[in-house]
Amino acid sequence: MKILFWTIIFVVFSFQSIAQIKFEQGYFVKNDLDTIKCLIKNLDWKDNPKFFKYKFSDTSEVKTASIDSVMEFGIQETVKYKRFDVEIDRSSEQVNLLSLDKAPIFIKEKLFLKVLIESNANLYYYEDGNLRRFFYNVSHQPIKQLVYKSYRTANDLIATNESYKQQLWASFQCSLIDIEDIKKLNYSTQALISLFIKYNTCKSAQIHNYFQQRKGKLLFDVKAGLRYSTLLIQNDVSGLFFDFGSSLTGSIGFSGEIVLPFNKNKWSIIVEPSFQYFSSIIKNSYDQSFLRPIDISVNYKSIEVPVGLKHYFHLNKKSKLFINALYVLDFQLKSKVDFSSYREDLLVTSGNNFALGTGFLYNRYNIEFRYHFQRQVLSRYMNWNSKYQTIAVILGYRFKKS
Repeated sequence: MKILFWTIIFVVFSFQSIAQIKFEQGYFVKNDLDTIKCLIKNLDWKDNPKFFKYKFSDTSEVKTASIDSVMEFGIQETVKYKRFDVEIDRSSEQVNLLSLDKAPIFIKEKLFLKVLIESNANLYYYEDGNLRRFFYNVSHQPIKQLVYKSYRTANDLIATNESYKQQLWASFQCSLIDIEDIKKLNYSTQALISLFIKYNTCKSAQIHNYFQQRKGKLLFDVKAGLRYSTLLIQNDVSGLFFDFGSSLTGSIGFSGEIVLPFNKNKWSIIVEPSFQYFSSIIKNSYDQSFLRPIDISVNYKSIEVPVGLKHYFHLNKKSKLFINALYVLDFQLKSKVDFSSYREDLLVTSGNNFALGTGFLYNRYNIEFRYHFQRQVLSRYMNWNSKYQTIAVILGYRFKKS
Protein backbone atom coordinates (compact mmCIF):
# COMPACT_ATOMS: atom_id res chain seq x y z
CA MET A 1 0.00 0.00 0.00
CA LYS A 2 2.85 2.38 0.76
CA ILE A 3 4.33 1.73 -2.69
CA LEU A 4 0.91 2.40 -4.25
CA PHE A 5 0.63 5.74 -2.44
CA TRP A 6 4.01 7.02 -3.58
CA THR A 7 3.25 5.83 -7.11
CA ILE A 8 0.10 7.96 -7.08
CA ILE A 9 2.09 10.95 -5.79
CA PHE A 10 4.52 10.52 -8.70
CA VAL A 11 1.65 10.39 -11.20
CA VAL A 12 0.07 13.57 -9.78
CA PHE A 13 3.31 15.52 -10.14
CA SER A 14 3.69 14.13 -13.65
CA PHE A 15 0.42 15.89 -14.49
CA GLN A 16 1.81 19.31 -13.58
CA SER A 17 2.65 20.07 -17.19
CA ILE A 18 -1.04 19.55 -18.05
CA ALA A 19 -2.56 21.16 -14.99
CA GLN A 20 -0.97 24.55 -15.31
CA ILE A 21 -2.62 27.97 -15.14
CA LYS A 22 -3.60 29.10 -18.61
CA PHE A 23 -1.96 31.87 -20.61
CA GLU A 24 -4.26 34.86 -21.21
CA GLN A 25 -4.34 37.70 -23.70
CA GLY A 26 -2.00 40.49 -22.68
CA TYR A 27 0.76 42.87 -23.65
CA PHE A 28 4.00 44.35 -22.41
CA VAL A 29 5.93 47.52 -23.17
CA LYS A 30 9.68 47.23 -23.71
CA ASN A 31 12.27 49.79 -22.72
CA ASP A 32 12.28 51.17 -26.27
CA LEU A 33 8.49 51.80 -25.91
CA ASP A 34 7.66 48.99 -28.32
CA THR A 35 4.37 47.32 -27.33
CA ILE A 36 4.26 43.54 -27.70
CA LYS A 37 0.93 41.72 -27.82
CA CYS A 38 1.15 38.18 -26.50
CA LEU A 39 -0.25 35.54 -24.15
CA ILE A 40 0.85 36.00 -20.53
CA LYS A 41 0.75 33.36 -17.80
CA ASN A 42 -1.56 34.88 -15.21
CA LEU A 43 -0.40 33.62 -11.82
CA ASP A 44 -2.77 35.94 -9.94
CA TRP A 45 0.30 37.12 -8.03
CA LYS A 46 0.06 37.61 -4.29
CA ASP A 47 3.50 39.24 -4.19
CA ASN A 48 4.44 41.72 -6.88
CA PRO A 49 6.38 39.87 -9.59
CA LYS A 50 9.84 40.62 -10.93
CA PHE A 51 9.30 38.65 -14.13
CA PHE A 52 6.56 36.88 -16.06
CA LYS A 53 6.25 34.17 -18.70
CA TYR A 54 4.71 34.76 -22.10
CA LYS A 55 4.32 33.28 -25.57
CA PHE A 56 2.98 34.46 -28.91
CA SER A 57 0.57 31.59 -29.57
CA ASP A 58 -0.76 28.46 -27.90
CA THR A 59 1.87 26.34 -29.59
CA SER A 60 4.86 28.68 -29.51
CA GLU A 61 7.85 28.62 -27.15
CA VAL A 62 7.39 29.99 -23.62
CA LYS A 63 9.68 32.95 -22.91
CA THR A 64 10.49 35.03 -19.83
CA ALA A 65 10.49 38.82 -19.55
CA SER A 66 11.95 40.57 -16.52
CA ILE A 67 11.69 43.93 -14.83
CA ASP A 68 14.98 45.01 -16.40
CA SER A 69 13.58 44.91 -19.94
CA VAL A 70 9.88 45.68 -19.41
CA MET A 71 8.33 49.02 -18.41
CA GLU A 72 4.74 47.82 -18.18
CA PHE A 73 2.61 44.74 -18.71
CA GLY A 74 -1.07 43.92 -18.52
CA ILE A 75 -3.49 41.01 -18.85
CA GLN A 76 -6.77 41.72 -20.59
CA GLU A 77 -8.40 44.73 -18.92
CA THR A 78 -8.11 43.44 -15.37
CA VAL A 79 -4.42 43.35 -14.41
CA LYS A 80 -1.75 45.98 -14.95
CA TYR A 81 1.76 46.46 -13.56
CA LYS A 82 4.08 49.41 -14.19
CA ARG A 83 7.77 49.67 -13.44
CA PHE A 84 9.04 52.52 -11.29
CA ASP A 85 12.22 53.53 -9.53
CA VAL A 86 10.87 54.30 -6.08
CA GLU A 87 11.91 54.98 -2.54
CA ILE A 88 10.32 52.33 -0.34
CA ASP A 89 10.30 51.87 3.42
CA ARG A 90 10.62 48.18 4.30
CA SER A 91 10.30 48.61 8.06
CA SER A 92 8.58 45.62 9.60
CA GLU A 93 5.07 45.79 11.08
CA GLN A 94 5.69 42.74 13.28
CA VAL A 95 5.50 43.71 16.94
CA ASN A 96 8.79 42.05 17.91
CA LEU A 97 10.63 43.72 15.03
CA LEU A 98 9.33 47.29 15.31
CA SER A 99 11.82 50.09 14.87
CA LEU A 100 12.45 52.91 17.36
CA ASP A 101 12.48 55.37 14.46
CA LYS A 102 9.23 57.17 13.71
CA ALA A 103 10.46 58.30 10.31
CA PRO A 104 10.44 55.87 7.37
CA ILE A 105 13.78 54.48 6.28
CA PHE A 106 13.71 54.73 2.50
CA ILE A 107 15.79 52.70 0.08
CA LYS A 108 15.77 53.03 -3.69
CA GLU A 109 14.44 50.05 -5.63
CA LYS A 110 13.16 49.19 -9.09
CA LEU A 111 9.73 47.59 -8.70
CA PHE A 112 6.70 46.48 -10.63
CA LEU A 113 3.80 48.24 -8.90
CA LYS A 114 0.26 46.98 -9.33
CA VAL A 115 -2.07 49.61 -10.74
CA LEU A 116 -5.24 49.98 -8.66
CA ILE A 117 -6.61 53.30 -9.92
CA GLU A 118 -5.45 54.94 -13.14
CA SER A 119 -6.65 58.49 -13.61
CA ASN A 120 -5.56 62.03 -12.81
CA ALA A 121 -4.52 60.71 -9.40
CA ASN A 122 -3.04 57.22 -9.62
CA LEU A 123 -2.94 54.60 -6.87
CA TYR A 124 -0.46 51.71 -6.87
CA TYR A 125 0.13 48.72 -4.62
CA TYR A 126 3.16 46.65 -3.60
CA GLU A 127 3.19 43.43 -1.57
CA ASP A 128 6.13 41.25 -0.58
CA GLY A 129 5.37 38.64 2.07
CA ASN A 130 4.00 40.57 5.06
CA LEU A 131 5.07 43.91 3.61
CA ARG A 132 2.26 46.02 2.10
CA ARG A 133 2.82 49.49 0.68
CA PHE A 134 0.73 51.95 -1.32
CA PHE A 135 2.17 54.50 -3.75
CA TYR A 136 0.57 57.42 -5.56
CA ASN A 137 1.11 60.33 -7.87
CA VAL A 138 -1.05 63.16 -9.14
CA SER A 139 -0.91 64.21 -12.79
CA HIS A 140 2.70 63.74 -13.89
CA GLN A 141 4.33 64.35 -10.53
CA PRO A 142 6.94 61.88 -9.21
CA ILE A 143 5.57 58.76 -7.56
CA LYS A 144 5.77 58.58 -3.76
CA GLN A 145 5.01 56.04 -1.09
CA LEU A 146 2.05 56.77 1.15
CA VAL A 147 3.71 56.59 4.55
CA TYR A 148 2.29 54.40 7.28
CA LYS A 149 4.67 53.00 9.89
CA SER A 150 4.33 51.35 13.29
CA TYR A 151 7.18 51.98 15.72
CA ARG A 152 8.15 51.73 19.39
CA THR A 153 8.35 54.79 21.59
CA ALA A 154 10.96 55.43 24.27
CA ASN A 155 8.42 54.12 26.81
CA ASP A 156 8.16 50.85 24.85
CA LEU A 157 4.68 51.67 23.60
CA ILE A 158 3.50 51.04 20.04
CA ALA A 159 2.65 54.12 18.00
CA THR A 160 1.95 54.79 14.33
CA ASN A 161 3.24 57.34 11.85
CA GLU A 162 0.23 58.15 9.65
CA SER A 163 1.87 60.68 7.36
CA TYR A 164 -0.16 59.35 4.43
CA LYS A 165 -3.08 61.44 5.69
CA GLN A 166 -1.08 64.67 5.50
CA GLN A 167 0.24 63.66 2.07
CA LEU A 168 -3.24 63.13 0.65
CA TRP A 169 -4.74 66.21 2.31
CA ALA A 170 -2.03 68.32 0.72
CA SER A 171 -2.54 66.72 -2.71
CA PHE A 172 -6.33 66.30 -2.80
CA GLN A 173 -7.76 69.79 -2.63
CA CYS A 174 -11.31 69.17 -3.78
CA SER A 175 -14.80 70.28 -2.76
CA LEU A 176 -15.92 66.66 -2.35
CA ILE A 177 -13.20 65.88 0.22
CA ASP A 178 -13.04 67.44 3.67
CA ILE A 179 -10.68 67.00 6.57
CA GLU A 180 -12.94 64.43 8.25
CA ASP A 181 -12.60 62.16 5.21
CA ILE A 182 -8.85 62.23 5.70
CA LYS A 183 -8.88 61.84 9.48
CA LYS A 184 -10.89 58.62 9.36
CA LEU A 185 -9.06 57.23 6.33
CA ASN A 186 -7.63 53.73 6.88
CA TYR A 187 -4.42 52.52 5.27
CA SER A 188 -6.28 49.85 3.32
CA THR A 189 -7.06 49.03 -0.29
CA GLN A 190 -10.80 49.67 -0.13
CA ALA A 191 -10.52 52.93 1.80
CA LEU A 192 -7.83 54.41 -0.43
CA ILE A 193 -9.57 53.35 -3.64
CA SER A 194 -12.78 55.06 -2.48
CA LEU A 195 -10.90 58.28 -1.77
CA PHE A 196 -9.05 58.24 -5.10
CA ILE A 197 -12.30 57.65 -6.99
CA LYS A 198 -13.91 60.56 -5.12
CA TYR A 199 -11.01 62.88 -5.95
CA ASN A 200 -10.84 61.90 -9.63
CA THR A 201 -14.62 62.28 -9.92
CA CYS A 202 -14.26 65.75 -8.45
CA LYS A 203 -11.72 66.55 -11.17
CA SER A 204 -14.02 65.09 -13.87
CA ALA A 205 -11.24 62.71 -14.86
CA GLN A 206 -11.74 59.38 -16.57
CA ILE A 207 -11.17 56.55 -14.09
CA HIS A 208 -9.94 53.01 -14.73
CA ASN A 209 -10.41 50.84 -11.65
CA TYR A 210 -8.23 47.70 -11.88
CA PHE A 211 -9.06 46.50 -8.40
CA GLN A 212 -10.82 43.17 -8.14
CA GLN A 213 -12.21 42.21 -4.76
CA ARG A 214 -10.56 38.95 -3.74
CA LYS A 215 -12.77 36.75 -1.65
CA GLY A 216 -11.85 33.42 -0.18
CA LYS A 217 -14.31 30.55 -0.49
CA LEU A 218 -15.58 28.43 2.37
CA LEU A 219 -16.22 24.83 1.33
CA PHE A 220 -17.64 21.84 3.19
CA ASP A 221 -17.30 18.15 2.36
CA VAL A 222 -18.72 15.05 3.99
CA LYS A 223 -16.12 12.28 4.11
CA ALA A 224 -16.11 8.49 4.39
CA GLY A 225 -12.97 6.40 4.21
CA LEU A 226 -11.43 2.96 4.26
CA ARG A 227 -8.29 2.64 6.40
CA TYR A 228 -5.55 0.02 6.31
CA SER A 229 -3.72 0.28 9.65
CA THR A 230 -0.98 -1.61 11.47
CA LEU A 231 0.10 -1.55 15.11
CA LEU A 232 3.24 -2.80 16.84
CA ILE A 233 4.03 -2.40 20.54
CA GLN A 234 7.22 -3.27 22.39
CA ASN A 235 8.54 -3.11 25.94
CA ASP A 236 12.16 -1.92 25.85
CA VAL A 237 12.96 -3.42 29.27
CA SER A 238 11.36 -6.87 29.16
CA GLY A 239 11.66 -7.29 25.41
CA LEU A 240 7.95 -8.09 25.03
CA PHE A 241 6.90 -7.52 21.43
CA PHE A 242 3.40 -7.73 19.98
CA ASP A 243 2.45 -7.34 16.34
CA PHE A 244 -1.29 -6.76 16.03
CA GLY A 245 -1.05 -7.09 12.28
CA SER A 246 -3.25 -5.11 9.94
CA SER A 247 -6.84 -4.01 10.26
CA LEU A 248 -9.19 -2.76 7.55
CA THR A 249 -11.64 -0.32 9.09
CA GLY A 250 -13.80 2.63 8.14
CA SER A 251 -13.85 6.29 9.04
CA ILE A 252 -16.43 9.06 8.77
CA GLY A 253 -16.17 12.81 9.14
CA PHE A 254 -16.33 16.13 7.36
CA SER A 255 -13.93 18.81 6.18
CA GLY A 256 -13.99 22.58 6.19
CA GLU A 257 -11.82 24.30 3.60
CA ILE A 258 -10.91 27.97 3.22
CA VAL A 259 -9.75 28.68 -0.33
CA LEU A 260 -7.16 31.47 -0.25
CA PRO A 261 -7.91 34.45 -2.54
CA PHE A 262 -4.75 34.49 -4.68
CA ASN A 263 -2.80 32.39 -7.17
CA LYS A 264 -6.03 31.43 -8.99
CA ASN A 265 -7.50 29.78 -5.85
CA LYS A 266 -4.91 27.01 -5.96
CA TRP A 267 -4.17 27.06 -2.21
CA SER A 268 -6.46 26.34 0.72
CA ILE A 269 -6.38 25.69 4.46
CA ILE A 270 -8.23 22.56 5.54
CA VAL A 271 -9.55 21.15 8.81
CA GLU A 272 -11.00 17.63 8.65
CA PRO A 273 -12.36 16.04 11.86
CA SER A 274 -13.17 12.33 11.54
CA PHE A 275 -13.78 9.24 13.66
CA GLN A 276 -11.37 6.31 13.29
CA TYR A 277 -10.84 3.04 15.08
CA PHE A 278 -8.46 0.07 15.16
CA SER A 279 -9.34 -3.29 16.72
CA SER A 280 -7.27 -6.47 16.75
CA ILE A 281 -6.54 -9.50 18.92
CA ILE A 282 -3.56 -11.81 19.31
CA LYS A 283 -4.82 -15.22 20.47
CA ASN A 284 -2.83 -17.61 22.65
CA SER A 285 0.20 -15.35 22.87
CA TYR A 286 3.00 -16.99 24.83
CA ASP A 287 6.15 -15.55 26.35
CA GLN A 288 8.48 -16.62 29.14
CA SER A 289 6.99 -13.92 31.36
CA PHE A 290 3.50 -15.43 30.94
CA LEU A 291 2.49 -18.46 33.05
CA ARG A 292 0.08 -19.52 30.33
CA PRO A 293 -0.91 -18.47 26.81
CA ILE A 294 -3.19 -15.42 26.88
CA ASP A 295 -5.23 -13.35 24.46
CA ILE A 296 -4.05 -9.77 23.97
CA SER A 297 -6.43 -7.31 22.35
CA VAL A 298 -6.36 -3.65 21.40
CA ASN A 299 -9.34 -1.37 21.01
CA TYR A 300 -8.25 2.06 19.79
CA LYS A 301 -10.85 4.70 18.94
CA SER A 302 -10.23 8.39 18.41
CA ILE A 303 -11.29 11.63 16.79
CA GLU A 304 -8.62 12.75 14.33
CA VAL A 305 -8.42 16.42 13.35
CA PRO A 306 -6.01 16.90 10.42
CA VAL A 307 -5.07 20.56 9.86
CA GLY A 308 -2.98 21.68 6.91
CA LEU A 309 -2.54 23.06 3.41
CA LYS A 310 -3.98 21.81 0.14
CA HIS A 311 -2.72 22.67 -3.34
CA TYR A 312 -4.79 22.21 -6.50
CA PHE A 313 -3.71 21.51 -10.07
CA HIS A 314 -6.51 22.73 -12.35
CA LEU A 315 -7.26 20.42 -15.28
CA ASN A 316 -10.46 22.11 -16.48
CA LYS A 317 -13.51 23.84 -15.00
CA LYS A 318 -14.79 20.66 -13.36
CA SER A 319 -11.66 18.60 -12.69
CA LYS A 320 -8.69 19.14 -10.39
CA LEU A 321 -5.86 17.13 -8.95
CA PHE A 322 -4.69 18.02 -5.47
CA ILE A 323 -2.07 17.28 -2.85
CA ASN A 324 -2.09 18.17 0.82
CA ALA A 325 0.22 18.21 3.82
CA LEU A 326 -1.37 17.75 7.23
CA TYR A 327 -0.61 17.75 10.92
CA VAL A 328 -2.99 15.27 12.55
CA LEU A 329 -4.25 15.99 16.06
CA ASP A 330 -5.59 12.85 17.73
CA PHE A 331 -8.05 12.67 20.62
CA GLN A 332 -8.48 9.09 21.88
CA LEU A 333 -11.77 7.77 23.24
CA LYS A 334 -11.28 5.33 26.16
CA SER A 335 -8.84 3.12 24.28
CA LYS A 336 -6.59 0.42 25.72
CA VAL A 337 -4.45 -2.68 25.22
CA ASP A 338 -6.06 -5.54 27.18
CA PHE A 339 -3.85 -8.34 28.59
CA SER A 340 -6.78 -10.61 29.64
CA SER A 341 -6.40 -9.77 33.34
CA TYR A 342 -2.87 -11.25 33.35
CA ARG A 343 -1.36 -7.83 33.87
CA GLU A 344 -2.48 -4.22 34.04
CA ASP A 345 -4.00 -2.88 30.83
CA LEU A 346 -2.13 -0.25 28.84
CA LEU A 347 -4.12 2.94 28.29
CA VAL A 348 -3.76 4.42 24.83
CA THR A 349 -2.57 8.02 24.86
CA SER A 350 -3.36 10.40 22.02
CA GLY A 351 -0.39 10.97 19.77
CA ASN A 352 -0.11 13.39 16.88
CA ASN A 353 1.53 12.75 13.52
CA PHE A 354 2.00 14.09 10.00
CA ALA A 355 0.17 12.93 6.89
CA LEU A 356 0.37 13.47 3.13
CA GLY A 357 -2.49 13.09 0.70
CA THR A 358 -3.19 13.26 -3.01
CA GLY A 359 -6.40 12.96 -4.93
CA PHE A 360 -8.82 13.96 -7.67
CA LEU A 361 -11.83 16.28 -7.56
CA TYR A 362 -14.57 16.13 -10.18
CA ASN A 363 -17.41 18.60 -9.76
CA ARG A 364 -18.70 17.79 -6.24
CA TYR A 365 -17.05 14.40 -5.83
CA ASN A 366 -13.50 13.66 -4.71
CA ILE A 367 -11.29 10.72 -3.88
CA GLU A 368 -8.05 10.91 -1.90
CA PHE A 369 -5.22 8.55 -1.01
CA ARG A 370 -3.63 9.56 2.29
CA TYR A 371 -0.50 8.26 4.01
CA HIS A 372 -0.14 8.73 7.78
CA PHE A 373 3.36 8.73 9.17
CA GLN A 374 4.11 6.79 12.35
CA ARG A 375 2.14 7.68 15.46
CA GLN A 376 3.11 6.87 19.06
CA VAL A 377 0.04 5.77 21.04
CA LEU A 378 1.67 4.65 24.33
CA SER A 379 3.61 7.80 25.14
CA ARG A 380 2.53 7.84 28.79
CA TYR A 381 4.67 4.74 29.45
CA MET A 382 8.45 5.14 29.60
CA ASN A 383 9.23 1.49 28.77
CA TRP A 384 6.67 0.96 26.02
CA ASN A 385 7.02 2.02 22.40
CA SER A 386 4.44 1.75 19.65
CA LYS A 387 4.18 2.19 15.89
CA TYR A 388 0.76 2.94 14.50
CA GLN A 389 0.61 3.63 10.75
CA THR A 390 -2.25 4.07 8.31
CA ILE A 391 -2.94 4.36 4.61
CA ALA A 392 -6.46 5.54 3.79
CA VAL A 393 -8.73 5.90 0.78
CA ILE A 394 -11.20 8.72 1.41
CA LEU A 395 -14.32 9.55 -0.59
CA GLY A 396 -15.90 12.98 -0.34
CA TYR A 397 -18.98 14.88 -1.43
CA ARG A 398 -18.80 18.68 -1.59
CA PHE A 399 -21.84 20.70 -0.59
CA LYS A 400 -20.68 23.74 -2.53
CA LYS A 401 -19.09 23.66 -5.96
CA SER A 402 -15.51 24.94 -6.13
